[in-house]
Amino acid sequence: GSLALALRHDGQLQRALECYEQAVLLSPSEPGLLVNRARALRDGGKLAAAVSSFRQAVACEPGAANVWSMLSNALREAGELDAALDAARRALDLEPRSFEAHLNEGAALHRLGHFESASASYIAVAASDAAMRSAALANLSAGLSTPAFRRALEGSPTLALALRLARIDGTPPTLGAGDAV
Repeated sequence: GSLALALRHDGQLQRALECYEQAVLLSPSEPGLLVNRARALRDGGKLAAAVSSFRQAVACEPGAANVWSMLSNALREAGELDAALDAARRALDLEPRSFEAHLNEGAALHRLGHFESASASYIAVAASDAAMRSAALANLSAGLSTPAFRRALEGSPTLALALRLARIDGTPPTLGAGDAV
């Protein structure tokens, strides 16, 4: 495992993958090996194989929120958006304050066209973790630039208020006469 990791970090993906395959043969239920193999596969552009390896890892360690988040991210990259959303929500069930899981949930919802729900996920990230605030705001900003997202925002006074209070849409964080909390 450690040789494979060193090879991967050195850019020798093919050799790293060969080492991971050998290590997984010896320890097929070791989640760390399965995750590292999945990362190497993803780095090599082998998304389907990466998703399979992440799925094996969550089967071995179903209580690991971070592994569910990694699976969610890989599924989203592979275009399996419903499955990505399910995996992100599984991670959130295990660790409700996980910024990675909220970010993955928001990204999947965004790609599925559920802009208001995606915004709520991004706001949860921005509110809960200062280090991830910029990533959440970047995703939200990208969404705000799309006409469909803007229409969803206009149709939701609650979301517009939340964005103002979070100072995400650039307006001052004040309540107006018509705003409900």
